Amino acid sequence: MSEILTLKKTGILPSMMRGRSALMIFLGLIIGLNAVSTDEASAKRRRKSKKKKVVESSLDPEVIKGAKSVFTALAGTSNGQARLAVVQGLIELGGADREEGLTQAEKASDFDVKLAGLREVLAKPKVHKVRYKKAKAEVEKLFLSGKTDEHQAGEKLITEFYKKRALKTLWTKALKRGGSAAQQAARQHYISMGGKAAWRVIKSSLKLKEDTSGYKLALQALRDQQYPQAKSWALSHAGIKGEVGEVAQLWISRVSGKEAAKITKGLYKEYLKAAGNRKRKADFPRRVRLANMLSKRGMINQVLDTLAVAVKNKKGRVDADLDSAKIRVMGWEGLRACRDHEILKKVKDMMIELQNREEASPATLWLADWVKDTRDSFALQILEEMVEQPRYISRLEAIKALGSLKSRQSRPRILEALRNGDDDLRLAAAEALTLMAEPGDEAEFHKFLNRERKSLAVKEALLRGVLKIGTQETEKTIRFHLSKPEPELRRLAIKGLLSLKPNLKDLEKYLNFKRRNDREIDIRFTVWQALLSAGSDQLNRQFKSAAQWLEPQHLKGLAKDEKVSTEFYRVMTLQGSEELSFTSMDIFESRGESAKEDLIHVFKESSEAKLTARALSLLTDIVKEAGLDFYRKGLSSRDPEVRAVAFNAMRRFAPKSSLEEVRTAMENERKPHPRAEAARAYIAVSQRK
Repeated sequence: MSEILTLKKTGILPSMMRGRSALMIFLGLIIGLNAVSTDEASAKRRRKSKKKKVVESSLDPEVIKGAKSVFTALAGTSNGQARLAVVQGLIELGGADREEGLTQAEKASDFDVKLAGLREVLAKPKVHKVRYKKAKAEVEKLFLSGKTDEHQAGEKLITEFYKKRALKTLWTKALKRGGSAAQQAARQHYISMGGKAAWRVIKSSLKLKEDTSGYKLALQALRDQQYPQAKSWALSHAGIKGEVGEVAQLWISRVSGKEAAKITKGLYKEYLKAAGNRKRKADFPRRVRLANMLSKRGMINQVLDTLAVAVKNKKGRVDADLDSAKIRVMGWEGLRACRDHEILKKVKDMMIELQNREEASPATLWLADWVKDTRDSFALQILEEMVEQPRYISRLEAIKALGSLKSRQSRPRILEALRNGDDDLRLAAAEALTLMAEPGDEAEFHKFLNRERKSLAVKEALLRGVLKIGTQETEKTIRFHLSKPEPELRRLAIKGLLSLKPNLKDLEKYLNFKRRNDREIDIRFTVWQALLSAGSDQLNRQFKSAAQWLEPQHLKGLAKDEKVSTEFYRVMTLQGSEELSFTSMDIFESRGESAKEDLIHVFKESSEAKLTARALSLLTDIVKEAGLDFYRKGLSSRDPEVRAVAFNAMRRFAPKSSLEEVRTAMENERKPHPRAEAARAYIAVSQRK
């Protein structure tokens, strides 16, 4: 309008208004001037809108003033927990204080403080539009980190706040371009999905170096799960030595039905390839490994020549990556599927002459399997001949094989070895007799146990035979060994006694005071576990002393037994070491509301700040609003850690009527962490209805 007045004063406007055309010019000028003024006004509005509007806090000004005074006083504190609580409190104040808290979180060197700020921004993206983009970038940086703790923190945040599509994109990025921790986690993520996605990751991971975590993860996944896509990989790697070959063989062994025939056909092709040709070098060890597999799959006749060559292979005959003995071992193992008497006759003399235990074991197992499957008298005859011949290793392995067969008709030969052999032969004989033990052999075992003076291992083997028989006639022998000086015998005797399931009175009688305080901790615990599980109260007076020798794994084992009294865990908590105490608290935590009285007892009786604080923390989750008296008692504790937990509980559950009480406690508090938690409690309680 100022421009129009200027035109009027200068006389330009009247002259312009002469005629119709002048009128049109005048109207156009007015519209143009209005448009200019409108554009300028809208530009000013846009500039103003770019300035961030800080929403004022809705809290009571007195509450804001009181809480801020605490946060200001704690600025620069060296207490990490207090720094975290200060930032969380500023965020909870809202308004400009919330912005200050988020700024502190962004600049903080404390990892937990940073995460608190990121969590706030991600949880309220519309409120924190300016910070949201930067927060997302920071979270994704954590997620793609090569450090495990950073990746896990990032993963937790994106799992909670990101949508599925964005999350999927990030997992892909972690697999391709993430740090070591992110890549490994991504591999685990895709493998857990199963199917084609899992196989793609496994396939690429198998190309990594063997000592890398990704390669090991891929092999473990193939052990744990059967992937149909791994067929060609398994066939091509089945004959390779080492772990990768074992995993490939495991995959093949799991295939059944019609597909198994195709797998066998594929293995046979690999077997033929291993023979080599003009263009391809022969790989005899691989051929033997594949022959082993094929012999177990019903193709013994097709691979018999290879196995026979392997068995007869002498040093230097085959120049390969395995020495001659190992090749022969594979040959013997492959022959376990053979049931050809002609082949057996050809290698019989060689078997009797074997002096290599690695060979003798699979050779005799071949005969044992043969006898077990078909009761073949010729194979059994050769085993018995091997027991009587002078060749030591073959004789030893034959005794073991006859024991595995539980061949009672061979007992006289085995008993002779037990009477007159050296320690190793007598041990093999004792183990064989134990395998074939049955009711009626009690007296014989008792006699040999009493006569044995030289070998503890032989005594153990014979006592296991007594335990295997497990009749009431063995009780006397078992009780006799409860007091033996050798701990190995005492362990077995206690195991045997418990297997007879005596009543509580007999159990308390046999497991007397001496056994309850055995110098071997594991034996002592076994006795304690048996008595506690049976409901005995004879140990109650010894709970305090037990807290000095029991270990956390003992408590974890007892936790599964509901018959163990709750008083036992209370004593372990209050009288045991820090590790033992917190293991007991873990047990209370796992029991939920049923542990309420135990937690109250620990809270009232404990003199350890960490223990009292944890008891109050767990109790808070159970009693919630009804626990105001406990929280008040926690506020009066002399331990800052306990007071911090109590203030946190008040923040969560105290009613509005407690506001003045919380304010007074906040003003009287001097330690950084509980003081910061007190201010947070003051803010939260003031907002209650």
